[in-house]
Amino acid sequence: MIRKTENTEKKISKGQASAAAFTAALICILASVLAFTGHIDGWLGAAIVIVAFPIFVISLAVALRESTKDGDYPFVGY
Repeated sequence: MIRKTENTEKKISKGQASAAAFTAALICILASVLAFTGHIDGWLGAAIVIVAFPIFVISLAVALRESTKDGDYPFVGY
């Protein structure tokens, strides 16, 4: 029998989520600019954006959730 004796859930703070959203947005913009100017291949820029954009959306949703009092995810999923 497995007993759960302590709460192991870790929450991300609003500051951490905002920093992750800002960093992911910066990576997306930088990869797009570098791909359009020809410094990196287009497929590489697209791959970077494909990886970084979901991180941006999820961390932005978490940051917005932490700013509301009821803990609801605004504009996400419905």
